[in-house]
Amino acid sequence: MEKKSSTEHLWNTKNVLKYVEKTLEIKLDDWQKEYIMHKGNTVVRAGRQSGKSYAESLRVALFALLNPKTSTLIIASVDRQSVELLEKVKSHILLLAKSQIKGNPTFHKYN
Repeated sequence: MEKKSSTEHLWNTKNVLKYVEKTLEIKLDDWQKEYIMHKGNTVVRAGRQSGKSYAESLRVALFALLNPKTSTLIIASVDRQSVELLEKVKSHILLLAKSQIKGNPTFHKYN
């Protein structure tokens, strides 16, 4: 008889956001949860230091992890902003799915 693995991970969890909160040891605000799980284009209007970049980086990381064979482009008005967001995305990916990373991935290409 084959024994099923009971280890929960991103791809078999019943609730992605609960899994993320548990794994990253965070508590997302309701608006962040709604924003992260929204399909399609979005706009966020919020004050400084409200968690916009964190929510966006988590949204991008989850999209990349849950949609294999896709590419994600991170752009900003200045390179520094896109690099900062990319570093947050990379951090989430490494914490949520380190076992899925093979080889030496490229996260940023300088001209």
